[in-house]
Amino acid sequence: MQKLLQQLPVGAVHLVKAPPAGTKEAKSPVLVPDGAPQSWYHTLEGDELRLLKGPDLEAAPAGQQQQQQQQQQQQERSLEGSVAQPLRHDDLKEMLDSNKDSLKLEAMKRIVAMIARGKNASDLFPAVVKNVACKNIEVKKLVYVYLVRYAEEQQDLALLSISTFQRGLKDPNQLIRASALRVLSSIRVPIIVPIMMLAIKEAASDMSPYVRKTAAHAIPKLYSLDSDQKDQLIEVIEKLLADKTTLVAGSVVMAFEEVCPERIDLIHKNYRKLCNLLIDVEEWGQVVIINMLTRYARTQFLSPNLNESLLEENAEKTFYGSEEEDAKDDKAKSTPLAKRKPYVMDPDHRLLLRNTKPLLQSRNAAVVMSVAQLYFHLAPKAEVGVIAKALVRLLRSH
Repeated sequence: MQKLLQQLPVGAVHLVKAPPAGTKEAKSPVLVPDGAPQSWYHTLEGDELRLLKGPDLEAAPAGQQQQQQQQQQQQERSLEGSVAQPLRHDDLKEMLDSNKDSLKLEAMKRIVAMIARGKNASDLFPAVVKNVACKNIEVKKLVYVYLVRYAEEQQDLALLSISTFQRGLKDPNQLIRASALRVLSSIRVPIIVPIMMLAIKEAASDMSPYVRKTAAHAIPKLYSLDSDQKDQLIEVIEKLLADKTTLVAGSVVMAFEEVCPERIDLIHKNYRKLCNLLIDVEEWGQVVIINMLTRYARTQFLSPNLNESLLEENAEKTFYGSEEEDAKDDKAKSTPLAKRKPYVMDPDHRLLLRNTKPLLQSRNAAVVMSVAQLYFHLAPKAEVGVIAKALVRLLRSH
């Protein structure tokens, strides 16, 4: 009996009283005969446990009370672990096969949590993919999150649900439409290239900017799967480049850089719009756009330091020049530098410098470095100094 009392939770000893002499032992209300806690004990809440364990703590001495509190905390941790232990895959499959949306939702939450912790949940694919047609929006969102993760690994099973994904592209909810397109673009099977191409074209004209952004993300995936679709994808990129939404700008420029970076002509009519939207685009989209505009401006604008480079080149020439070299110089080169027209910066060139300067205060180091690179290549030497403070700030913060 003494051993059983020692195994009781701290403070619950008063519930198990020793029987009077000559009588049988009373059964413990907490322990079953083998000494383990009864099943109802695991269901007790924290307040109920404290009520069950509380009275004897006050009566115990100070040292013993501290020891009892430590034992109590260990007991609670072990009980919490036993209650919150993860379900087995078989149990999750049964929950996914049930008719109750609440059970399906709970199962999908646990599965997504497993994926977030880096655990393998690929064997649940057949059970999950059956719920892609579920009417519950929350369940459907989590199903698409799972499918995006494992569609590339389980291509054969994903192909069986291709018609369901196509119906998802027509769903009234923009998140479902975007998720369906993301799953389609994750299936790396050449046979569905025409379906993906049609889906991307439709998504590029969607009313939701989030769906159009997803379409821009799907373009490089399709191009890597089948490069023969390049001409059609360039048409979609050209259409998305004209989009006036900041949510789409960074994604479509990334697609442009991966599919057709040589098509500078697509940027001409969208150049000013991209410069004006730049300040409101998300950080990683800013990096992509700034790098692209740097490359564009270096090919389309004159160097603002051209006259200074000519002066430096002229100063380095020797005093005595050969007659042959003098004969080869044409009139343009023999014209005195003083008579040359002073450099006047193009308004579009100035627009780019003006709209990128505030981004030197960005919290993202990649954005600051992109702007610094742009100023190094495109700004007059007198203005390059503005990047110094921003670079020093990066050095101090890292």
